[in-house]
Amino acid sequence: MSKHHDYTCLFSKSRYGELQGLNKKETADKFGKNKVHEWRRSYDIPPPNGESLEMCAERAVAYFKDKVLLMVFIIFYLLAGYGYC
Repeated sequence: MSKHHDYTCLFSKSRYGELQGLNKKETADKFGKNKVHEWRRSYDIPPPNGESLEMCAERAVAYFKDKVLLMVFIIFYLLAGYGYC
């Protein structure tokens, strides 16, 4: 897996599953207005084969902790070693 692919998969928008490519009306016709409202307003209920906001947040925070904070720590460590901090 390339670094670019790794970044875009882990830090992209939420995944909509079976709702991908459908507009609001098409989604309501297919799944029902109440179900669509539930998915749009909930934090922890995912659409079919998609991910909830909770799942998206967990993925984004994990990426931030694993990649971004590590790089910040390394840069700070290097700068502190040279007396810049």
